Amino acid sequence: MNKGLSQPLLLALLLGGCATDYQVNTNLDQSRIEGYFAPGQVQVLSSDALAGQPYRVLGMVSGEACQEAANERPAQIGDARTDARAKAAALGANAIVVRQCLTLGGEDAAPGCLTQAICQAQAIKMEAP
Repeated sequence: MNKGLSQPLLLALLLGGCATDYQVNTNLDQSRIEGYFAPGQVQVLSSDALAGQPYRVLGMVSGEACQEAANERPAQIGDARTDARAKAAALGANAIVVRQCLTLGGEDAAPGCLTQAICQAQAIKMEAP
C-alpha cells in the first residue's frame, strides 16, 4: 500500500469518527436548570443606586431560609436574599432593593423551623437609559 496515501486516509477516518452527531439524553429538566441560575440575573441594589435611573417596580417579593434540623446550619440572610432574587426573576425583574431582612429563632420562627431568615424586597425592572 502507498505509505503517502495511508497516513492522510487514516487521519481522515479518525477525524471523521469525531464528527458524528451525538445525542445526550438526561433526566434534567431544562426549566429547573434555568431556574437554578435565575437569581444570578438579578442584581441587589441600594435605593441610592436607583436615583436618576429609569426603572419600574414590579412588586414586593419575600425570600425565606429555614433551618429544619439541629444538625443543619442556622438559616442565613444570604440564602433568604437569594430566594427573594429567584422570586423577583420569576416576575421578570433584573434587580431587587432589599427593604428588610431579619432572623428569627425559637417560637418566633415558622412552624418546622428552628431558625428562620426572611428578606422583603422590591422587584425592579431597570430600563435601558
